[in-house]
Amino acid sequence: MATTEITQSVKDVTNLSTLSTHTIEDAQRFVASNVPKNLLKFAQNVSSASTDGSAISFVINDSILDVQRNGYSCREIGMEESIWALDSTSLKYATAKHPIWYHKQGAVHFAPVTDGSNAGYVFYVDSSKIDDSCDLRNAIIYKAASHEYSTLAALRRSTLSTAFTALVASLTQAESAANKFESATESVFGDEDTFDTAASQLTRVKDSLNNAQNIIDDGASSPTGNASGDAATYLYTDEDIELLNGTISIAKSEMERAQVHLAEWVAIGDMRAKEVSTALAEAQGYTSEITSRLSQQQAYINESKKFYDWSRAELQNYIGTNERAIRYQSQQQQTQAAAASE
Repeated sequence: MATTEITQSVKDVTNLSTLSTHTIEDAQRFVASNVPKNLLKFAQNVSSASTDGSAISFVINDSILDVQRNGYSCREIGMEESIWALDSTSLKYATAKHPIWYHKQGAVHFAPVTDGSNAGYVFYVDSSKIDDSCDLRNAIIYKAASHEYSTLAALRRSTLSTAFTALVASLTQAESAANKFESATESVFGDEDTFDTAASQLTRVKDSLNNAQNIIDDGASSPTGNASGDAATYLYTDEDIELLNGTISIAKSEMERAQVHLAEWVAIGDMRAKEVSTALAEAQGYTSEITSRLSQQQAYINESKKFYDWSRAELQNYIGTNERAIRYQSQQQQTQAAAASE
């Protein structure tokens, strides 16, 4: 049940030195749950025996291949019918040669109950036996790789929140500095109209900053007027990477527009203009960082999907090939039986 080669192959395709906990085991279980049980008999295992009338603890019911009592296969029934299987006056009473099993409270129960001469066993698919020597090893490798890339995408997304918070803080600082342009007492020019008229470059700066901040965290006040159409909603609520990327791009364009309008005011030495410019540069740095992280996250998501699709293709190929072989073998046996009876 070695998976050393599988583990190394996953590391090779993902370029990782270590894998997440249980990555290989989870991939083995995924493969086992997606292949018909009759094609996984090579991975069969058997439980400890029940010889005293006790049930056998067994939670993973869908991996059971067979349940036997004293060598006889038991027929499965629903728990609600178990009372009749144990009632000797019932037509549904279970017998030594026609035993019954049912699942109850995480355990396999037998009817008739087991004893020292009539031991009960559960035969099941042991996913850990789908290992390095198995034809399904590639399906495990691809599924594990898909999981690792998905984990990387999730980690990348978690770092977006920090950068996003810093971006909002920078925009708030820039907007706060821009608001000072409306105060005649703080202006080096002493003329409020210079800064707040429709034609003023600084009015355009403030407008750009308002648009940028609204598209980041206040969709209702943004140019779109859409209450849910802001980057914060796309990041924290909708988790929509594509729309988040679009809103970040719009915010970045608005900040670039503000920088252009600020240029002439910085040149004449207004410290408020320089303060806005510094905060804007910081905000633009965070938008670039967010864009980069979004790009990386999307790349990881694409890789995860690619390897998942490859794993599914391996499973379908395995199932198709083996089912055809089983049908051919069955047809041969029927032909031989017919010939022998002639």
